[in-house]
Amino acid sequence: TLAMGALSLVLYMKTSAMFPVKDFYNPVFLSTVPYLERYGRLMCCMVGERFKFYFAWKVAEGASILGGFGFEGYTDDGKEIGWKGVENIDIVAFETATNVQTI
Repeated sequence: TLAMGALSLVLYMKTSAMFPVKDFYNPVFLSTVPYLERYGRLMCCMVGERFKFYFAWKVAEGASILGGFGFEGYTDDGKEIGWKGVENIDIVAFETATNVQTI
């Protein structure tokens, strides 16, 4: 969980450097770059901006687990069920969702 948070931070830093939001406020950029290229850059920029929130969610989840929260208990035969009790978001399920109901 903390590794996913760190990976999200790295991906945010890389994509925000490659596709800065401030470009979309620049009149020169808006008048010189073709529409489809601007659209593609905007999509990449927004994916990168989401990684900022994934970082915060995953680090908070990891901190909660380190604090002992989120333990789901044991099965009947004594095995741990897991530590998903404080999971904020499943990044892959969110990014690949085909409709709002599956999120």
